[in-house]
Amino acid sequence: MVIRVLLPYKYVLLLVACFFFWGESNAQVRFEASAPRAVPLNERFQITFTIENGYGTDFVAPSFEGLNVLYPPANAISRMDVNGKKSMTYTGTFMGQKRGKVKVQSATVKVKGKSYHTKPFTIEFLPESKSSSSSSSSSSSSQKHANIDIFIRAIPSKTLVYEQEALLVTFKLYTSTMNIGFEEVKFPEFDGFIEENIPMSQSIMLEMEHYKGKNYYTATLKKCLIFPQRSGKLTVPHGEFRMLISEESSALTEDSFLGFSSPIQYSKTISSPELTIEAKPLPQPHPSSFGNAVGNFELKWEGLPHGELKSNEVVSLRLSVKGHGNLKLLTPPEVRFPESFEVYDPKSTTDLQSSSQGVSGKKTFEYNVIPRNKGTFTIAPIEFSYFDPSLKRYITTKTKPLTMKVAQGESERGGKKSDVELLGNDIAYLMPYTDSSQAVLVRYLSTWYVVVPYILILLIGGCVATLYVRYRRRLSDVVGTRKRQAPKRVRKDFSVMESWVVAQQGDRVYERLPQVIYAYLVDKFNLRLHAVSQKGIQEQLLQKGVSDVVVTALLSILQKAEAVAFSDKVHKTSPKELLEEANEVINQLENERLQK
Repeated sequence: MVIRVLLPYKYVLLLVACFFFWGESNAQVRFEASAPRAVPLNERFQITFTIENGYGTDFVAPSFEGLNVLYPPANAISRMDVNGKKSMTYTGTFMGQKRGKVKVQSATVKVKGKSYHTKPFTIEFLPESKSSSSSSSSSSSSQKHANIDIFIRAIPSKTLVYEQEALLVTFKLYTSTMNIGFEEVKFPEFDGFIEENIPMSQSIMLEMEHYKGKNYYTATLKKCLIFPQRSGKLTVPHGEFRMLISEESSALTEDSFLGFSSPIQYSKTISSPELTIEAKPLPQPHPSSFGNAVGNFELKWEGLPHGELKSNEVVSLRLSVKGHGNLKLLTPPEVRFPESFEVYDPKSTTDLQSSSQGVSGKKTFEYNVIPRNKGTFTIAPIEFSYFDPSLKRYITTKTKPLTMKVAQGESERGGKKSDVELLGNDIAYLMPYTDSSQAVLVRYLSTWYVVVPYILILLIGGCVATLYVRYRRRLSDVVGTRKRQAPKRVRKDFSVMESWVVAQQGDRVYERLPQVIYAYLVDKFNLRLHAVSQKGIQEQLLQKGVSDVVVTALLSILQKAEAVAFSDKVHKTSPKELLEEANEVINQLENERLQK
């Protein structure tokens, strides 16, 4: 019994030990080289070769052509073992021979009999800094600290673009000392642009760069893409940065005689320069299916339902725009659904990536539709036009026709034809008519108290039939139905957004409010979807008799909401105030329509 009980535990311990040694033996060994990307000429620097998850033997260093080897890496070896994780480092000290770039080839080492190689890398040797001229910059804080050179550049990828075309702006720090810190950072406001920040690492690494005859420590502070929203010359104002600089004191004190020196810290405010960007207007005339899309895009249906559909059941159709450009600002293309389809407002989702090359990804518009009749229906090809800045022309793309077969659903209104015919036969042969029976019937119907109920029944039946016909006509009138339901839908959406404000989720209002207003205008005034832009709204509402005051107030609300939704800047209008303004404008629109 004892053996039978202990034997499984022995097996478990043996299995755990096997997994432990298997994990140790199969830990991935890495062999990497690290060195500065740029070094001033005649300045010493180090190159390290590091082995992780093991100890190495038979280390073979590269030839180091173009470098002066001050201390070879094979003579400076360190080993570490932290919680069973082993590592080994070879460190060499070098100096460049001449200005330019030097390529360092692969190093080789063996770990447990297996050879590993580092990747080749390049080091740039910068020229020596020119001696400072006697005329110092006017931005120096004082003559006492004039030896510290520090400034920030705002570097645009280009200064001439088209309206809605993205350009990259990089804010880069240049400093002659590494002993710096930030006390206050204020990047400029991008008025007239939509800003999209590019994700960056939280830790800032300093690198050497030769700029205007001097070597500086540099660091990239921020990268962002900006999209000009109007044509003409646009100005990006300067940003302000308050720096904390530490400098060794040159004054003689008691501590300096004892071998100690205390650094002097002082603040200095520097500014990034202003930028002037010229945005060219888009060529005119533009295609009828153009909706302010600038870039390179592809339009197609996605996730289409398979098999036969049924009437009176909800069908989800997704239309995606994929590509590179101002995807966030795209409006839904115009889709011509069959008249018997009940169509709800599209919902949009985005899957975007921002990089130095621009914004790329996909924006999807989801349409929920209900086919009310059975049959075969076709959605005509959808046109989508965009402006390609690289080609300097408009491009129109189309989807393929979408054909759907709709079968009769279970909840379809009205009875079947066979049931109606059966009911007719049952009533038609209930009583055969003869001469005697006709005389009795005439005498029976001649009394008023018998005739009046029949007349009332006929009148009520006629009214019910008339109302039913009108009801069916209103159902088939998709535009009219949307127009009547528009106020009710917008009130419901406003109630939801007001609940977000109460729940401290007011930031969601800025992205949702423009979508709700666009949907309301499309339903209420039958606007074309591809023209749902601020300029298109203004033109079409004025044509439909809406007063200029109401149109101006409406566009102001859209601009406020979209400016906050697509920017990380602090907004001035609270979500609650913005909803109140929007509610007032909607009431003015409804009152104007009632008066007319």
